[in-house]
Amino acid sequence: MNPAVHVYCGPTISAAAAAALVPGAAVHPPVRHGDLLRLDPVPGMTVVIIDGVFGEVPAVRHKEILWLLAHGAAVAGAASMGALRAAELYPFGMAGVGQIYRAYRDGALAGDDEVAVACAPGDWRPVSVALADVRAELAAAAAAGAVDQAEAAAIAGRAASIHYAARTWPAVAAAARPGLAAAIGRLSRWRADTAPVPAKLADARQALRLAAAGRLGPPGPLPWAAGRWGSCQLQDWLAAYHGEVIDEVHVPFRSVLAHQQLYDPGWPGRWRRHVLSWVARSAGPAGYGTAAAAARAAGLDVADLAPAQARYWLTPAETATLDAGEQLARILTRAVPQDPAALVWPVTAAQAGRLINPALGSGQAAARAAVIAGQVAGTGPYRQLGDLRADLIREHLAAAWQVRPDDEPALAAAARDRGFASPGAAVAAARPFFLLAAATAAGAAR
Repeated sequence: MNPAVHVYCGPTISAAAAAALVPGAAVHPPVRHGDLLRLDPVPGMTVVIIDGVFGEVPAVRHKEILWLLAHGAAVAGAASMGALRAAELYPFGMAGVGQIYRAYRDGALAGDDEVAVACAPGDWRPVSVALADVRAELAAAAAAGAVDQAEAAAIAGRAASIHYAARTWPAVAAAARPGLAAAIGRLSRWRADTAPVPAKLADARQALRLAAAGRLGPPGPLPWAAGRWGSCQLQDWLAAYHGEVIDEVHVPFRSVLAHQQLYDPGWPGRWRRHVLSWVARSAGPAGYGTAAAAARAAGLDVADLAPAQARYWLTPAETATLDAGEQLARILTRAVPQDPAALVWPVTAAQAGRLINPALGSGQAAARAAVIAGQVAGTGPYRQLGDLRADLIREHLAAAWQVRPDDEPALAAAARDRGFASPGAAVAAARPFFLLAAATAAGAAR
């Protein structure tokens, strides 16, 4: 399923109201970091951001939006988080809709808390009022003569002093009554008589009507997209969130990659060829022929390493028996993937190509592992993946890699030959699959 319009909303406008305004749209909860990277952006797709989460949950990043734009999708924002991001990214092709967007773009509004609200537990119903809505209603009341400009400014100042989660109209009235009781009375009567539509809601409706009419797309020429605008963080996020749906489970590519790293006996050889080829290619247009030659040309040679450095990357047996060329090849294979700036990691199955062994069924294994982890987590406390014993997972991996679990140098080398920074990093990646293996073994024993 790849709807033409995706909408992210919640407290500003309900999912049902959004769906009624844009029939056939995929309506999602407020956007958070990673959500946009789950999409498959194509020209003709429109993404409308109304609401987004922040604070305890990471907010949507700017480069996630740029990624959509670079792939030809139209992205528009309004009312809340959407207005904030549109005001920041309109020079790069994101469209903004409504008075709140324009206020942020022009500097009339600045703080993120202008549009923030608290929501009821379990759903997205707002239980506080946004300061931007308070300001808009005060401006309308002043224009109607219910309050004067000085009174409106004073009430807005009192409202701004209230934390966003506690800001309600009764709280605003209570904060403003000392010295402004008459103005609050007139404002309350005006609000009761006119029932003004909140500014955020009006902006959201406008954006959705434009989306339904096909008037929000696509962005024009994007000169920045032809340059190097991505980052190693974006690559990491894509691997963590982008993927495919397998057996009704969204499986990020990182999970597929982790299963291959952990369990395919042929992975270390393929990974080594992949990394060394990347090193040789990255040496520049002229090239150096081989990864070893490129490394030496850049000033890296085994002979120049301090003994402690060599011991970190090589086992005692490797130091004693391998020639300098093989030692350097192993160090490169183990060290280069740990550099965040080295874009050696594939982030999609298409990029990985022959690096992936399809016979292993890693996508299906990752989907089953996710389902089992969710089922186990629902059985009671201390049933999360993080509660699994690391020593048992370490033994599980040592057996799969045919090394002793107490041979730390050999275990570290085996983990690094598979692209992990350490045995601990491999244990973290193996947690869902260890639980899958345990469940499979328990089922077979019945």
